[in-house]
Amino acid sequence: MNQGDRHKAMGGASTVACTIIIPTRDKLEYLQPCVESLLKTATELSFDILIIDNGSEQQATRDYLVSLQNEPQIRVIEWDHPFNFSALNNFAAAQTEAEVLCFLNNDIEVIHSDWLDQLYPIAQRSDVGAVGCLLLYPDKTIQHGGIALDQQSLAKHIALNEPQNVYARAGFGQPIAVHAVTAACLLTRRKTFEQVGGFNTEELAVAYNDLDYCLRLAESGLPSLFHPGVCLIHHESISRQ
Repeated sequence: MNQGDRHKAMGGASTVACTIIIPTRDKLEYLQPCVESLLKTATELSFDILIIDNGSEQQATRDYLVSLQNEPQIRVIEWDHPFNFSALNNFAAAQTEAEVLCFLNNDIEVIHSDWLDQLYPIAQRSDVGAVGCLLLYPDKTIQHGGIALDQQSLAKHIALNEPQNVYARAGFGQPIAVHAVTAACLLTRRKTFEQVGGFNTEELAVAYNDLDYCLRLAESGLPSLFHPGVCLIHHESISRQ
């Protein structure tokens, strides 16, 4: 049974509550820990992992991607075009019928196995556009605590380089509204994603596509929420260096 047949045997994409979409290109030293940590997610939710390979060249990476065909929760598809983060994710989103999409960088590591149980119920709400979480550098300082716009409309990561417990000290333990969350970990309803046209593939091929998406959600009356109680490790931008 090949990977496609195995996925159909599981009931197909339509039975999956959440699809985790991971664009990748080589950097196996980050992709493998990312995938292995995701497979340790403790949840009764049905979820699968869709890896979209954008031209990996290293044999070790290619061998690893082939080996993942034995994992019933994982699909690997190829996208043989010049790098375009928005187009990559839009293409991948079209390959699933899951209720919720989770856009995830390949340099993310899960450190709390209940992360999906905490974020999914928020993401599936019809009055929420997107939800993200606290992303930490490997030294446990904050890389992403939500995105805010300053008076010059410049996007800044909230609490950048602050200690991990800064939100706890400030009394924030529940989701809070922010201008945007990063697509390094962004959950959104598939229906909503389609309604607003997904990510901007023409003008925002590399950066600010997540900010633009969240701002378009806000224009349609759907806020983006940030959950400071859910933490993941993010090796920021390593995957494209």
